[in-house]
Amino acid sequence: MNISNLKDRIRHTEPPVQPDIKRVGTDFLERSVVWNPYNIKNGAIFRQFTVRDDCDPIISLIPDACAEIVFTCDQDNAKAEFYGVRTVPQELRLQNNATVFCFKPYTLVGTKLGNIQQSELLNTSLDLVNIFSNTDIAERIAEASSFDERIMLFQNFAMEKMLDANFEDDISELMAVIMCLSKGNARISEIKKIMGFTEQYCRKMFKAQYGFSPKTYGRMLRLQKTLTMMSSMLTKNYSLTDIAYESGYSDVAHFIREFGLYTNMTPKQYKQTYLTPISNVV
Repeated sequence: MNISNLKDRIRHTEPPVQPDIKRVGTDFLERSVVWNPYNIKNGAIFRQFTVRDDCDPIISLIPDACAEIVFTCDQDNAKAEFYGVRTVPQELRLQNNATVFCFKPYTLVGTKLGNIQQSELLNTSLDLVNIFSNTDIAERIAEASSFDERIMLFQNFAMEKMLDANFEDDISELMAVIMCLSKGNARISEIKKIMGFTEQYCRKMFKAQYGFSPKTYGRMLRLQKTLTMMSSMLTKNYSLTDIAYESGYSDVAHFIREFGLYTNMTPKQYKQTYLTPISNVV
């Protein structure tokens, strides 16, 4: 397996879509970076926005196969919350008028999380100090005067606290890369031939690392491809049927069923909510 080729291909994957952020925020900034030199999936995305005063600050997060650290940049009440990977829709309460700074790594494999395993954070959240004790990163991020400064502060924090220089690519992460490059459509029967292990062993190792099955991971990746395609519906002549088949669903009914499972709405409702000409989509 050509690792250099995988690194080059994975670098060009698109960031996850979270459309509800645009409903509540203004002054958006976003930057994709390479943050972890020890991993094939070495990318991450930083985002920053200000929560409007005139909105309900509760947003709905769609499963995107990524963890995220969310900083509330209030110098009187600085907070940093670590959200594990979500396999179900989740609500996040933000603070009106506050600047929010987010770090979303495309994988946590090859990082150090104190005494906590990645799988333990599945569908849950913790205050960052419960993972990394004796840190004032939340306060320093809140006090920073710019997006660039916050990125620099976090990258220094990550270098010291999170990156694992002794990490070697393992089977679970190589499987994740293959599935990511296929947008969730690589079958375990195909992956096991590439890896040289049995299907049972591949599933076991993947779930031990992530806390969920390769099938669930593939579903989240396929949904994200769907959302990316849907965000182009205003400029490209895509129908929902086109999107369903292009994303790898067996039929439109399959597409609608899984879409509802991960978004709590139908594709039509999603389109009406986020994809009208006056709406902004991440």
